[in-house]
Formats: sequence, structure tokens, C-alpha cells
Amino acid sequence: MTSEETNQACWLDGAGQPFTIRGAAIPTAADNEVVIRTHAVAMNPVDAIRQKIGMAIPEGGYPWVIGADGAGVVHALGSHVKGLQVGDRVIAMGDEFGTHQPSHGSFQRYFCTSARYIGKIPNDIKLADAVVLPLCLSTAAGALFEKEGMGLSWPRLSDADAHGKQKDLHNRDVVVVWGGSSVVGLCAIQMLVLAGYCVIATASKHNHDLVRGAGAQAVFDYKEDGCVEEVCNWVEERHLSCAGVLASVIDQTGRSVEQCGQVAKRLQGRKFVGTTLARGLMPLPDLGEEIKTSACLGIVQDDLLEYIWKEWMPQALEKGELKCLPRPEIVGRGLVSVNEACEIMGKGVSGSKLVVTDIRATKAIECSTARAANVVPRL
Repeated sequence: MTSEETNQACWLDGAGQPFTIRGAAIPTAADNEVVIRTHAVAMNPVDAIRQKIGMAIPEGGYPWVIGADGAGVVHALGSHVKGLQVGDRVIAMGDEFGTHQPSHGSFQRYFCTSARYIGKIPNDIKLADAVVLPLCLSTAAGALFEKEGMGLSWPRLSDADAHGKQKDLHNRDVVVVWGGSSVVGLCAIQMLVLAGYCVIATASKHNHDLVRGAGAQAVFDYKEDGCVEEVCNWVEERHLSCAGVLASVIDQTGRSVEQCGQVAKRLQGRKFVGTTLARGLMPLPDLGEEIKTSACLGIVQDDLLEYIWKEWMPQALEKGELKCLPRPEIVGRGLVSVNEACEIMGKGVSGSKLVVTDIRATKAIECSTARAANVVPRL
């Protein structure tokens, strides 16, 4: 057996412990599962939290493998999987969080996941670019469009038959995305624009161009004391109705959610604040009887999951209507770089997403030059 036919994984041996690279069995796909040969992985804030405090690791589960975002090629298919074949270039979301199987975490050379969380990507999109999407796209879609979430209209493609009518329906409805430069915020903005909504957002001043590029009509600096007032004035001056406010980032003080509540309370329209708080794991904030709030846990609504991952997302990428945002910030090559990416993520990242590429590399290759220049190697 050659080295290419063996698996290695980033194992966690306990809360607060660094990742240790050790061997792992190559997963076997069950009927509705797919095994991915990983090329690139991305780091999310929740990964750093889970590494630090052991959140959502099953009792007695260590050693464990985490990781949600992965991109690579299909290595093996379950007998019931349709629409995919070995060798397809894909992005995938590891589902170890729900299956409680470390073989379903993406931080390894080969990982397994449900076929429902896999989407093909066009040949002209690099795997290191596309890997920024899986978890943040699912989180944004779940928060915005699920019936248990904000219940907004779903995104369409610009040339879809129903899009014109849908756009007319919502062109007087505004959605405020608080934290528009976050990984979830940038996906949310793009999907909301394609659902026909007017979108405005908040972000640090140096990220305003990034957020406008995603489709926001106006961007406000959340660090300014008068930010809530400015957001509300913009909407009221245009006589728009608020369809809801999305708190796409959750800070430890709770200030961002509180500000979202202030916006929803003042504006005419729906008094609704959607959050990215993990449903069932984190308590919802109390914003008063007038304001309804929701949590999310990715996409759990079957029809929405099928639509976003299998129908809308691949076509939106093909047509260039969904951009791979934020742009990847390459930390290094090989699994040995996952520790560094997690450490950087724990300190906070703004307007970019940390990516480790060439997962099969056996030595760490520092990419600080590319990182400083925000240059992504061609993959």
C-alpha cells in the first residue's frame, strides 16, 4: 500500500490540546454517504472554540477529529448516491457534529459525509477558493430561509422564471445583516440579493468595499456610537419595510444582538432577529416580548437543504452569481498547518477565511508571503 492510499488525521486528544497528526482508517461510505479525498480545508470560529473547550465532542469521544469545511474530489460513493461520480470536484461539509463519528470530520486526508452536504463546483473555480463556502453557506441559509428561522423567500438565479416576480415582491423589503464581512454575513448578503431583497449591512470600515461587492446597498461602521441610528435613518428615509435583522456574528458581550434588537424594534415591518446561535446548545437572547428571535443549526429542513446544495449553489457558482467570499487566506500546506490556522482563528480574523491547502503534503510549507499579499496559489 502506498502513502497515497493511507489516511492521516488531525486528532484532538482532549479539550485545549493541540491537534496531533496520526493515522486513521480510510472511511467506508454507507449507502447515502460519500468519501472525499481532501485537498483543502477551511477554519471556522466554531472549530477554534471546539478545539479549546471541547464543545459538542461526545462524552468519552476523545480522541476526536473535527472540521466542517472541506474541498477535494470524490473518492468513493455509497450505493444509493445519485448525481455524483468518482473524480468529481466538490465542496463538502463534514457532519461529525451530527453523526458523532470522527471519520466525518474534514481535518484529514479522507473524510466521509452525507451526500446531502456535497456540491459539485465548476472546473474554473479553485478548490482553495470554494472551500470557504460549506459551513457559512449552510448557516446563512438555515438562519434566513428555514421555517424555524426567519422564514424568508429563497434565493433564485437571475434568469429564473420566477425571479422577476419575486424581486418585485420584495423590492420594498430590507434585510439588515449585522456583521456583513463575516463568513456567514457575506453568504447571507449574496443569497438575500438573489432572493430579491434590499440588503444593508454593518462592518468595520476597512471591509466596506468587500461587503458592497457582495451586494449590500449600504454599509455602516458598527464601531460608531450612532450606528443603529444611521441604519434606521437610511431605511426610514427610503420608506422601506424591515423583513428582519440577521445577527451573523455573536460577540461575547451580546452587544451585537442587542443592537439588532434595537433596529428591529424601531423599524416598520417584521420584528424579527435571526441569529447564528447553535439551536439547542446556546440560549437565545431576550430582546423583549415585541421581538421574535431564532437560532439555527445549519440547514435541517429537507427541501431547503436539497435546493441549496444540489440545485441553487452549483448553478449560482457556474453563472458567477455566487462568489467564493470571503477570499481565502492561505495559512500553509498540509495537515501540520491546521494547528497554526486554529491558533490564528482563536485570536480573531476579519474579512477573510483561513485555509490550509494541499492537505496531502507531508511537510509544513509556510505561506506567510502569500498570506501577507492575500495571494492564493493556483490549484
